Amino acid sequence: MNYLNNVDEAFAFASVSKNLPCEKEAVRNTIMGVAGNLGLDLSVYTVKSVGIAGQESEDLTELYLKVTEGVDPETAFAKLLNSSNFVTNFQFAGNDPIHPGYNLSYRQTTETWSMQISFNPATRNLQIDIDPHNPMRNFFAHAVDVIYNTITSTDTNYHVAAGQVHVADHPCP
Repeated sequence: MNYLNNVDEAFAFASVSKNLPCEKEAVRNTIMGVAGNLGLDLSVYTVKSVGIAGQESEDLTELYLKVTEGVDPETAFAKLLNSSNFVTNFQFAGNDPIHPGYNLSYRQTTETWSMQISFNPATRNLQIDIDPHNPMRNFFAHAVDVIYNTITSTDTNYHVAAGQVHVADHPCP
């Protein structure tokens, strides 16, 4: 039962949030904060958009980054892969059909609050999210998360995620 309470807390905001700009900033802030804490080099990427599940026809809550104009996509992607802690904190996770257009991914190796960096093989643009459970460590828990998201049209609560990954959060009014 405790697991179900944790799932409910982790996905509580997306379908009821009335302050979409603030929620998008929470997603951006949390993901970029974790990336910074991990030493990931995203300096040649710029924010393209932030999607919030259940809002504006979005199915997933994700941060979308594009290669900065004038930067070679291969060079940008190489900078990420050669970041100081990338090799020790991420592993190739293969194809992920839940992220159309960004179907290849790397997954942070933590069991919980695991960052997934999905990428478009042609453009090297990125789609990044944080999941409460890493499917490579606990497939059942992640499957329950996905089923819950699908039924409720919600996704990870990035205010909860921020606290779990030690990134400062600013609650939305």
